Amino acid sequence: MATLLDTPRVPPLELKDWSPELKNAMWFPKDAQNREDLPEMISKVFNVTATMANHPILAKNWNHFAMHIMGTNSLSPRLREIAIMRIGYLCQSDYELSQHAWISQFAGITEGEISNLIEGAEAPGWSPLESAVIQAADELKESNIISDATWYELEKEGLSVQQRMDLIFTIGQYNLVSWALNSLGVQLDEGLDSFLDVRHTTVGC
Repeated sequence: MATLLDTPRVPPLELKDWSPELKNAMWFPKDAQNREDLPEMISKVFNVTATMANHPILAKNWNHFAMHIMGTNSLSPRLREIAIMRIGYLCQSDYELSQHAWISQFAGITEGEISNLIEGAEAPGWSPLESAVIQAADELKESNIISDATWYELEKEGLSVQQRMDLIFTIGQYNLVSWALNSLGVQLDEGLDSFLDVRHTTVGC
């Protein structure tokens, strides 16, 4: 399966065609002319960034918001990745899932827990707070609102108002990213295995 589209609708923009301003905004080395010139961590997410480079104004502003979600987010990295992986699975975004399967390891999420994320909030092993985070993603995807029961469960389990706001925006950001990745046909980066193919799993988006 890999991605929902076998070829990109919007091909990644070659680095030689990037402006210095765009490279700076996207945290790319200013003298980089091809993928081989990039640090490993940037190279691993090249395709999505280079696809966004086709629309520099959008790319710069989107990247600024993305830096909050991945950097200054008040959620713990573990809760952030649980939310991202769950919404990515609900949207069948193989690129998003394949990227965050390895990113989530740095947040302490195990391979077994990734399998439990596919199963959902009722899977064994989740704390009450983690189950509520998964439930929030499910409800936002299905009903466009977090239910009262889940909202107050998140509060009871210790999430502040700011953390609950960050949860909504984290889920929303990666729902949006899933739409973009799927619709633009962003292909998996080199060396990245298909999350969905490896696990032989699909769900309706």
